[in-house]
This record gives sequence, C-alpha cells and structure tokens, in this order.
Amino acid sequence: MSQRHVSFLETGRSRPRRDTILRLCAALDVPLRDQNALLLLAGLPANFEETPLGTGSTAPYAAALGRTLAAHAPYPGVIVNGWWDIVRLNDPGRQLLGDLDGENLAALLLRDGPLRTRLENSPAVARAVLGRLRRDARRAPFDARLAELCTLAEAECGPSAGDSVAICPTFRVGDAMIRTFSLVGELTTAHDITLDELRVELLYPADEASALALERIAPA
Repeated sequence: MSQRHVSFLETGRSRPRRDTILRLCAALDVPLRDQNALLLLAGLPANFEETPLGTGSTAPYAAALGRTLAAHAPYPGVIVNGWWDIVRLNDPGRQLLGDLDGENLAALLLRDGPLRTRLENSPAVARAVLGRLRRDARRAPFDARLAELCTLAEAECGPSAGDSVAICPTFRVGDAMIRTFSLVGELTTAHDITLDELRVELLYPADEASALALERIAPA
C-alpha cells in the first residue's frame, strides 16, 4: 500500500475498501469488535460475528477451554472476557476465589470484599491489574467500560502508579499462605468476537508449601 494512498485515506480524499480496512486493522492489531465498528463507519457490513460461548461455531472452543480448566485441577483456573467478567471457573477456582461466575474479576481485586480480604499483597495485585487494564485500553481506546475500570484502578493505586502486568497473588486461607503466579492464554486463531476477547488465567503454586495447600483445599 503506497504512502500516497494511506495519506488519501487519512485525509478523506479516498474512501477505504473492505480489504484495505481489514489489512490496516491486522497491521495495527485492532480487536475484532473495533474492526466491525470501522467497517460500519465506512458504510460496509460487519465482518465478524459475536456468538455466545458454547453455541454454533464457538462450541469446539468452549469444549477445549473446559478441558483446559478441568485438567488444571487441583490448581485454580478462570476464563474472563475482554472486560474481565468471569465466564467460567474450575472447581479449585471456586474453592479459592469463591463462586464468582458473572462477576468482574478486576473490580473484585480492586474493591474491598471477601476476595480482597484473602489477598496478602493486595496493593501489588492492584498495581498489576492497573497495568493490564491500561494495556487492554491502549488496544481498544474507545471502549468506555475499559476506561471505567482503568479509572477505578487508578483511584485505588493513584494515577501516577507505574505499569506492571505480572499478577502474583498471595492468598491466606486459614493458616495457609498460598503464593501463586499466573499463566495467561488466549485463542490466536479467533474468528469470532467472543473468542477474540477471551482470556484464560491459570494459577500455579509458587512453592511446594503452596502446592500442598492448594491440593488440600481442592475438591475431591
């Protein structure tokens, strides 16, 4: 694509074609939801569907994600969408975090409540949540809900808090101290908005004592 043509698109002298918009979006790593919005702004039909997880073309992916969570036991695993709403938890996740399906994980980690009460290092976790939210917001700068979550995180951490994306929660459960780190995964071949926005958070024990504690509290 020539510099002249890109300049004409930027100034409105040329009207972008469908393939041009999709090429630019791919180069700029634009989320599928925003790609649809850009196509609509250009007077073109949307290119990507948003299918409820577990139905239609998303069914095989939902099954694979379910197997991933089940296989991760006795360690906690959670699936969230692009706004950090909890989509699924495995049984160890419910045991450690609570029965939180449909709740917003970012808000739970930032606001006072049962989950945050269990966190021994809640300030560090809040800063990491802020860093992750800022990264998400940079990728989708017009998303009002992500902007609201960033505001909530900045109110908790302070607007000048530095970015940190490593979330390593330490939980106190009874007399046990459970130190964890997380592995975050996503679907790299997503063709649907629902799949594009999903994130899998798998918690692992950071030491042997934490592993034993997680095994003890996990459901049989």
